[in-house]
Amino acid sequence: MARQWLRDAGVPFAWREALCGLIAHHQLPFGLIERPSPHRLAISTAQACRADWLCLNGPYPFTNAVSRLTFLERPERAADYPAFEDFCCTAYVMSGLPGAGKDRWVGQNPPHLPMVSLDTIRTETGVSSRGNQGQVIQAAYEQVWARQDFIWNGINVTRQNRARLTRVLRDYKARIHMVYIEVPPSVGRQQNKRRSRVVPEAVIAGLARKLEPPTLSEAHEVTLVVG
Repeated sequence: MARQWLRDAGVPFAWREALCGLIAHHQLPFGLIERPSPHRLAISTAQACRADWLCLNGPYPFTNAVSRLTFLERPERAADYPAFEDFCCTAYVMSGLPGAGKDRWVGQNPPHLPMVSLDTIRTETGVSSRGNQGQVIQAAYEQVWARQDFIWNGINVTRQNRARLTRVLRDYKARIHMVYIEVPPSVGRQQNKRRSRVVPEAVIAGLARKLEPPTLSEAHEVTLVVG
C-alpha cells in the first residue's frame, strides 16, 4: 500500500523503494543477534533494502551472481562459497505495468532475439487472460527448451509470479536478466490507450496495488528503466 501511495504522489523511484524497504525491515536490528542465523539474516536483508539505514553493513560482496542466488535459496550454503557459473543462454525477463513501455524497450535493445509474448500466444491460441493458462505457458516454455537467448515479455509485477518463471529458467541453466520498466501513472495511462489491446484501467489499478519491482535476490542481473 505504501508503494502505491508514494508512486501516486510522484516520489522518485529510488527514494520510494528505499522507504518501502525500510518499512518492511525496520524492526530487524532489534534483537537481531538473538535470532537464528543472524549473520545470514543480515546478509539477506541487505539485498532487499538500504542496509545502512538499518545500521547494517552494505550488500555482501558475493563472488558472482550465482553465489548470491544460491546463498539466498539454500540455508546450508556459506556466503563466501564461490559457485560455478554455467549458463546455456540469457533470458531477458520483462517486468512492468501495462502501458509502461516494455515493447518499446524490447524493440530498441536486445536486437534480433526471439521473444516469448504471453499476449501474442493468447491471441494465437484463443485463450483469454482469465482462461486456462496451461496451453499458454506450455507454448512459452518451448522457447526455454531451445536453450538460446530470448526475451520473456510479460507483466510480471509480483515476486510470486516471477518466482514461478525463474524456477524453470534456472532449472534449464538460463542466466536471468530482469528488466523493469516504469513511467509515471499519467504517462502509463496515455500509452495504454495507444496499445492495440487496451488494458482496462481497473485492471491496471489492481496490478499497481500488488506492484513489487524486482531485486537482485531474484535474478542474476536487474536493469531498472525508470522514466
